[in-house]
Amino acid sequence: MKDLRASLLILIFLIVVSACASTGMIGLPNDEMILPDERIPISDTGSVAGKWQAQEVIIEYRYDRVPGGLEMSGTLDFIDSIKYNFGLLNYFNAGVIFGDADGRVLGTAPLLVTRQSGLERWSGERFRRRVPMPYGSRVFAFMYQGEVAEAGGGRGRGGGWGNSTRLWFYPVGRLRPPQAESK
Repeated sequence: MKDLRASLLILIFLIVVSACASTGMIGLPNDEMILPDERIPISDTGSVAGKWQAQEVIIEYRYDRVPGGLEMSGTLDFIDSIKYNFGLLNYFNAGVIFGDADGRVLGTAPLLVTRQSGLERWSGERFRRRVPMPYGSRVFAFMYQGEVAEAGGGRGRGGGWGNSTRLWFYPVGRLRPPQAESK
Protein backbone atom coordinates (compact mmCIF):
# COMPACT_ATOMS: atom_id res chain seq x y z
CA MET A 1 0.00 0.00 0.00
CA LYS A 2 2.85 2.40 0.88
CA ASP A 3 4.60 1.66 -2.42
CA LEU A 4 1.37 2.33 -4.30
CA ARG A 5 0.98 5.73 -2.61
CA ALA A 6 4.60 6.64 -3.32
CA SER A 7 4.19 5.61 -6.96
CA LEU A 8 1.01 7.66 -7.25
CA LEU A 9 2.75 10.73 -5.81
CA ILE A 10 5.62 10.35 -8.28
CA LEU A 11 3.14 9.97 -11.13
CA ILE A 12 1.19 13.06 -10.03
CA PHE A 13 4.43 15.06 -9.73
CA LEU A 14 5.50 14.06 -13.26
CA ILE A 15 2.04 14.86 -14.68
CA VAL A 16 2.09 18.30 -13.04
CA VAL A 17 5.58 19.02 -14.38
CA SER A 18 4.53 17.86 -17.87
CA ALA A 19 1.34 19.94 -17.77
CA CYS A 20 3.25 23.00 -16.61
CA ALA A 21 5.79 22.54 -19.41
CA SER A 22 3.06 22.25 -22.05
CA THR A 23 1.30 25.40 -20.83
CA GLY A 24 4.47 27.45 -20.51
CA MET A 25 4.51 27.57 -16.70
CA ILE A 26 7.76 25.63 -16.82
CA GLY A 27 9.78 26.57 -19.85
CA LEU A 28 11.04 24.31 -22.53
CA PRO A 29 14.75 24.21 -23.27
CA ASN A 30 16.33 27.53 -24.24
CA ASP A 31 13.44 29.83 -23.22
CA GLU A 32 14.17 29.90 -19.49
CA MET A 33 17.31 30.34 -17.42
CA ILE A 34 18.32 29.22 -13.95
CA LEU A 35 18.77 32.33 -11.82
CA PRO A 36 22.52 33.14 -11.59
CA ASP A 37 22.69 33.03 -7.77
CA GLU A 38 21.13 29.54 -7.72
CA ARG A 39 23.44 27.86 -10.23
CA ILE A 40 25.66 25.11 -8.85
CA PRO A 41 28.51 24.16 -11.22
CA ILE A 42 28.81 20.52 -12.20
CA SER A 43 32.33 19.17 -11.77
CA ASP A 44 33.73 16.93 -14.49
CA THR A 45 35.53 14.67 -12.04
CA GLY A 46 35.54 13.59 -8.44
CA SER A 47 33.03 13.76 -5.67
CA VAL A 48 31.59 17.17 -4.81
CA ALA A 49 29.84 18.09 -1.56
CA GLY A 50 27.92 21.23 -0.71
CA LYS A 51 25.19 22.86 1.30
CA TRP A 52 22.29 24.81 -0.21
CA GLN A 53 19.63 26.76 1.64
CA ALA A 54 16.40 28.33 0.46
CA GLN A 55 13.66 30.09 2.38
CA GLU A 56 12.22 26.87 3.88
CA VAL A 57 14.71 24.05 3.39
CA ILE A 58 18.37 23.16 3.74
CA ILE A 59 19.96 20.52 1.51
CA GLU A 60 23.35 19.02 2.29
CA TYR A 61 24.38 17.10 -0.81
CA ARG A 62 27.14 15.10 -2.43
CA TYR A 63 27.32 14.08 -6.06
CA ASP A 64 29.52 12.02 -8.34
CA ARG A 65 29.50 12.01 -12.13
CA VAL A 66 28.30 8.69 -13.50
CA PRO A 67 27.56 7.73 -17.10
CA GLY A 68 24.47 9.68 -18.18
CA GLY A 69 23.96 11.61 -14.97
CA LEU A 70 24.80 12.26 -11.36
CA GLU A 71 24.72 9.97 -8.35
CA MET A 72 23.29 12.34 -5.70
CA SER A 73 22.97 11.74 -1.99
CA GLY A 74 22.47 13.82 1.11
CA THR A 75 19.86 15.11 3.52
CA LEU A 76 17.02 17.55 3.21
CA ASP A 77 15.78 19.36 6.31
CA PHE A 78 13.34 22.15 7.04
CA ILE A 79 14.46 25.37 8.68
CA ASP A 80 13.56 25.73 12.36
CA SER A 81 10.57 28.06 11.83
CA ILE A 82 8.88 25.41 9.66
CA LYS A 83 9.67 22.59 12.10
CA TYR A 84 8.51 24.54 15.16
CA ASN A 85 5.30 25.96 13.67
CA PHE A 86 3.96 22.96 11.75
CA GLY A 87 3.47 19.36 12.82
CA LEU A 88 2.40 17.64 9.60
CA LEU A 89 3.96 17.27 6.20
CA ASN A 90 1.12 16.83 3.70
CA TYR A 91 3.50 16.30 0.75
CA PHE A 92 6.92 17.43 -0.43
CA ASN A 93 8.70 16.96 -3.76
CA ALA A 94 12.24 18.11 -4.51
CA GLY A 95 14.00 18.01 -7.82
CA VAL A 96 16.97 19.17 -9.83
CA ILE A 97 16.97 21.61 -12.76
CA PHE A 98 19.82 21.21 -15.22
CA GLY A 99 21.24 24.05 -17.30
CA ASP A 100 23.94 24.63 -19.89
CA ALA A 101 27.01 26.81 -19.30
CA ASP A 102 24.86 29.97 -19.64
CA GLY A 103 22.18 28.62 -17.28
CA ARG A 104 19.61 27.82 -20.00
CA VAL A 105 17.25 25.12 -18.75
CA LEU A 106 17.89 21.75 -20.38
CA GLY A 107 15.64 19.57 -18.22
CA THR A 108 14.52 18.54 -14.76
CA ALA A 109 14.60 15.37 -12.69
CA PRO A 110 12.89 14.35 -9.44
CA LEU A 111 15.14 13.90 -6.42
CA LEU A 112 12.86 13.23 -3.46
CA VAL A 113 9.12 12.52 -3.32
CA THR A 114 7.34 12.16 0.00
CA ARG A 115 3.96 11.30 1.34
CA GLN A 116 2.10 12.54 4.38
CA SER A 117 3.85 12.14 7.71
CA GLY A 118 4.62 13.86 10.96
CA LEU A 119 7.12 16.62 10.29
CA GLU A 120 9.31 15.69 13.25
CA ARG A 121 9.75 12.17 11.83
CA TRP A 122 10.57 13.47 8.38
CA SER A 123 13.12 16.21 9.11
CA GLY A 124 16.61 15.27 8.05
CA GLU A 125 15.32 12.98 5.32
CA ARG A 126 18.12 11.16 3.54
CA PHE A 127 18.10 10.74 -0.21
CA ARG A 128 20.20 8.80 -2.69
CA ARG A 129 19.30 8.78 -6.33
CA ARG A 130 20.89 8.43 -9.72
CA VAL A 131 19.65 11.50 -11.57
CA PRO A 132 19.68 11.46 -15.40
CA MET A 133 21.43 14.54 -16.77
CA PRO A 134 20.62 16.08 -20.17
CA TYR A 135 23.48 16.35 -22.64
CA GLY A 136 25.33 19.66 -22.30
CA SER A 137 24.51 20.19 -18.62
CA ARG A 138 27.09 22.32 -16.84
CA VAL A 139 25.08 23.65 -13.86
CA PHE A 140 22.16 22.55 -11.73
CA ALA A 141 19.80 24.06 -9.18
CA PHE A 142 17.39 22.63 -6.65
CA MET A 143 13.62 23.11 -6.80
CA TYR A 144 10.81 22.04 -4.50
CA GLN A 145 7.11 22.18 -3.77
CA GLY A 146 5.15 20.94 -0.79
CA GLU A 147 2.67 21.64 1.94
CA VAL A 148 2.95 21.63 5.73
CA ALA A 149 0.09 21.94 8.22
CA GLU A 150 -0.51 22.63 11.88
CA ALA A 151 -1.17 19.52 13.90
CA GLY A 152 -4.62 19.29 15.53
CA GLY A 153 -6.90 22.19 14.67
CA GLY A 154 -9.35 20.16 12.66
CA ARG A 155 -10.45 20.24 9.07
CA GLY A 156 -14.20 20.63 9.18
CA ARG A 157 -16.03 18.59 11.79
CA GLY A 158 -14.04 15.43 11.22
CA GLY A 159 -10.81 16.67 12.81
CA GLY A 160 -7.44 16.36 11.15
CA TRP A 161 -5.16 19.19 10.08
CA GLY A 162 -5.11 22.84 11.03
CA ASN A 163 -3.96 25.70 8.82
CA SER A 164 -1.67 24.71 5.99
CA THR A 165 1.11 26.51 4.15
CA ARG A 166 2.42 25.73 0.70
CA LEU A 167 6.15 25.66 0.13
CA TRP A 168 7.50 26.43 -3.33
CA PHE A 169 10.84 27.28 -4.94
CA TYR A 170 11.52 27.30 -8.69
CA PRO A 171 14.65 29.40 -9.42
CA VAL A 172 14.04 30.00 -13.11
CA GLY A 173 13.26 33.12 -15.11
CA ARG A 174 12.33 33.66 -18.73
CA LEU A 175 14.86 34.92 -21.25
CA ARG A 176 14.20 38.51 -22.25
CA PRO A 177 14.46 39.50 -25.90
CA PRO A 178 17.24 42.01 -26.56
CA GLN A 179 16.06 45.60 -26.09
CA ALA A 180 16.51 48.06 -28.95
CA GLU A 181 18.80 50.91 -28.04
CA SER A 182 17.07 54.28 -27.86
CA LYS A 183 18.77 57.46 -29.02
